[in-house]
Amino acid sequence: MKLKIDNESIAEEFFENSFLMGIVAPIKDYTFIWHVNQKLGLKFRINNNLEIQLKKKNRNYFFSVYEFFEQHSSNVHYLYNNQNDGEYLLPEFKHLDFLWLIKGGDEEPPAKEDTSLLLQSIRLLHSVQLVNESGMFLTKLHIVFKNCDNVVVYKSNSGSSKTKERKVAFKEALEEALKSLKTLQYKYSGNPTINAIGTNVETIKPNEIVNQNSLFAQPIANGFQLVDTTPKVILKMFKTSQSDIFIANREG
Repeated sequence: MKLKIDNESIAEEFFENSFLMGIVAPIKDYTFIWHVNQKLGLKFRINNNLEIQLKKKNRNYFFSVYEFFEQHSSNVHYLYNNQNDGEYLLPEFKHLDFLWLIKGGDEEPPAKEDTSLLLQSIRLLHSVQLVNESGMFLTKLHIVFKNCDNVVVYKSNSGSSKTKERKVAFKEALEEALKSLKTLQYKYSGNPTINAIGTNVETIKPNEIVNQNSLFAQPIANGFQLVDTTPKVILKMFKTSQSDIFIANREG
C-alpha cells in the first residue's frame, strides 16, 4: 500500500493560530525591512538558516526570510520575500512582493486588535501600494491611494472572498473593494454669487475649509480617473487583460 503525504493537513496545521498578510511594495527586501524597523519600531533580522532555496529548470533561486520575536508575547513574525529574479516562492501569489506571517504562541492566534493596528501602520509605509489580509479560507484587502508626499488620501472599503483558489479569491476581493470607488462623486465646492438688479447686494461667503488632498474617482472608458478639488485630473488607471492588475498613468 502506497503512503501519501496529506499536504493540505500539513498546511492547515502550519497556519493554525497564525495571521497572514500579503504586501505589494516594489522595492528590495532589505529596503522594505529598513522602513519596517525604522517606522514601526520592530527588530526584524535576516535568518540565513530559514532561507528558502527553490530549484527550477536547473537553476537555483533563493528567497530571504526575516524574523522578529515580540518581547512581551510569544508571537513570532516572519517576512518572506516572494520574488527572486523573475521566479516566485508562491506562484499563486504573483501579485505580492512580500508575505508577512505571524505565528501565535500558547496555542492562541495573535490578538485581532494588534493585527488591525499593524495593518494600519503597514499601509502608511513608504512604497506600500496594497496590503492583502489573508487567512486559510478568507482573502481580505483594501485599496490605498497616496499622494506624492506619501500621505494616504483615500482608502477603499474592505473586499473579501472565501474562495480557496488564491488567484480567483484575490480577483473577487479586489472587485468588491473597487465598488466603493464608484460611490465617489465629484461635487463643485464653490458658492455662487447672486446679483440683484437695481440693488447693491453684497454676498458674504462663509469661511470654508477645503481639504486640498481630497481626490474623487470618476469612471472613464476602460477604467477610472482621480481628480482633485480644482478640478484637475491627477491619475488615470486603466484595466489590463488581467483583472487584478491596472496600469496607472499620472497626469501633468
